[in-house]
Amino acid sequence: MQTRRSASVGNEEQQHSSWQQSEHETKSSSSVKTTTIKTEQQYSSDWYPTFRKVFYLALIVLSLFCVYKRLLSTESDAFKTLAIKLDVFVKNMLLLILATSVSWFTVSQLLNQIFPKFGLKEKSTLGTLFIYVLIYLNVAMYLQTFSNMNGRMGTWTWRVLVSYASGFWQMTCMFFTIFMGLFYLPLYFTLATKRIEKFAHILKATLLVIVLVLCLFGLFHTLGQREVMRYTLDVSSSMKSKKQVVKIIPVSDVHLGIYMNVQDLQKLSMEIISLVNEDPENTLILFMGDFFTFESEFNVAYEDAIYEGLKPLSKLHHDKVYVALGNHDYDLIEHVLKQLEKLKFKVLRDESLYLKDKNIQLVGFNFAFKNAEEKTKTVIIQSLQSSLDFNVKLRLLLLHHPSHFQYAASELSEHSSPLHPLPLNLKTGFVNAVLGAPDYAWYSFDQEKNKVMQTHFEENTKFISQDVFTPRLYVVSGSGFYGPPLRIGTINELPYIEIIY
Repeated sequence: MQTRRSASVGNEEQQHSSWQQSEHETKSSSSVKTTTIKTEQQYSSDWYPTFRKVFYLALIVLSLFCVYKRLLSTESDAFKTLAIKLDVFVKNMLLLILATSVSWFTVSQLLNQIFPKFGLKEKSTLGTLFIYVLIYLNVAMYLQTFSNMNGRMGTWTWRVLVSYASGFWQMTCMFFTIFMGLFYLPLYFTLATKRIEKFAHILKATLLVIVLVLCLFGLFHTLGQREVMRYTLDVSSSMKSKKQVVKIIPVSDVHLGIYMNVQDLQKLSMEIISLVNEDPENTLILFMGDFFTFESEFNVAYEDAIYEGLKPLSKLHHDKVYVALGNHDYDLIEHVLKQLEKLKFKVLRDESLYLKDKNIQLVGFNFAFKNAEEKTKTVIIQSLQSSLDFNVKLRLLLLHHPSHFQYAASELSEHSSPLHPLPLNLKTGFVNAVLGAPDYAWYSFDQEKNKVMQTHFEENTKFISQDVFTPRLYVVSGSGFYGPPLRIGTINELPYIEIIY
């Protein structure tokens, strides 16, 4: 009896245990289902608050921009000064918010995902070193942003310790965040992020290494010596018995200020003079605007910055240097013109000039904020009319924005006069890629397609034009910086172009 009862009790306990286990499994299964449903709901609802924040931020920015434009359009100098100060403050604060966001994201990925997965402990020597480096880079970023607001010229020490570190870190965080977004967004919407969780740290580390190499490459180009790029362009007709030669040195986007000081500009001037001395009689120097940045107006250090920086060039003959203005010059237009006049440089503002000894017509354009096509074509027509009494064999156009080249070229192609325009201008790669404007390279205008086409033209080679009437364009990479001082996709160049005509 006792044995049978014991077996019965054991049976009941086993059944009870089995029930408990079954109940536990049911709860566990239910928990998994609940978690799955919750995760899916979380994925589907996370975008709403993010979108709402971005939407509100966009409204605030738009409102401030409208206020700024309204103040800028008034006749009162006090209001204009207030508008420009507001513009400087708002732009830099927005950049700081953006930089802080991408920096926080990158640091969180490093400390919470990448370092722990690779066995790097926070309290280890290497971990502590990384922490201090991250703190230094973020402090440099904040110092540089606040320095941007007053537009002070950076000393060499400041740029090495703060500016370059800040630019390197900002661009690293920016590219890392963009690459992460491009990779994870498709997975996010397909709910496949959990499947690659095991390999996430490897993916993130790989992306970070790629970005670091890219930004180090950009920093290398920034700190490297300025490279003289030599080109020879033959646009003469093969039937001509007598040919002429002109050599031009196009310079653009000096952007005196945070990343470019007077000493840097003086060094650039001496490099230009060394090129001029190779052939003083046939060399022209062409500046295409943006001597300052929009922060420059509020710093007394800029009183004679252009004059002092370009003073070595004033020793050349007065007919060697010609200037067209860029968009950043108009905040300080009177100041810029005064210094250029002091240097005895000829400024071309929607006007042309005929160089009789060279049979060249120079055409300089103001930067057109509105109605660019109409204004550009008007200047071209005026230059054609004014050249009727001259024997023009070559026409050089000084443009600031590459996209305006098409307007000039299309207008010139409608006229049958044997004139060969070679527009020259500036700008760096990334912004123009976004705007759809010609990037740093050689271009020509296809009259049949009415389109600007890139031309393959190697350095230190002679390019003989098959069609001497084709308008051609060279986009200069720029001598200074506007934004983080990293050259990605461009080099620090000084072009020296020989034209046979």
